[in-house]
Amino acid sequence: MPARADIAAAQDDFSADKRRGAVRPGRLGREIATEQRLADTAQRIDLIRTDWGNRDFSLQELLTRAGRKTKRGHVQPMAYVTARKALGVRAHIIKIKAGRDRARIRRMENQA
Repeated sequence: MPARADIAAAQDDFSADKRRGAVRPGRLGREIATEQRLADTAQRIDLIRTDWGNRDFSLQELLTRAGRKTKRGHVQPMAYVTARKALGVRAHIIKIKAGRDRARIRRMENQA
């Protein structure tokens, strides 16, 4: 069993290294975890990329398909913000918004 003096010396060395910046626990692990998470998200995005603009598939169906299975066994759908950031806004949603904007302009013109 190591002596108390040896343990104290090892702790002092570690503290000095940490202050100096030589030891950064978790930094490499965080970078690896970030790469793995981004790769997983990119792989799940690829599952819905071809059907993203297809109106035959509902938004919920696509997000569930790209979802992640949890420890309890159910599927957590992908966040819409994540999918939209990677794939853009679905084409028919852009058309719907454009139609609403045109209708709003017509209503304003009729009221004037």
